[in-house]
Amino acid sequence: FHEVIATAAGNTVLARLAAQFWRDQTENPLWTAIRSAVADSNLRPQLVAEHEAIIEALTEGAPEAARAAMHAHLDNF
Repeated sequence: FHEVIATAAGNTVLARLAAQFWRDQTENPLWTAIRSAVADSNLRPQLVAEHEAIIEALTEGAPEAARAAMHAHLDNF
């Protein structure tokens, strides 16, 4: 999800960072936090809603709304 968005935005540096992040899952402390959040069935709906908000803003061509939605999503970690 994150790598696709960075690639679509033309941000090759961020796309590479996202790809590297997912490859190094076991060594990255942020990955542990994400795995815990995804495993928590109470948080899963929130994470899905955050992704949907990002996709909706991108689909509508609203970069500021997409940026705000992505910041809100990342602030949860």
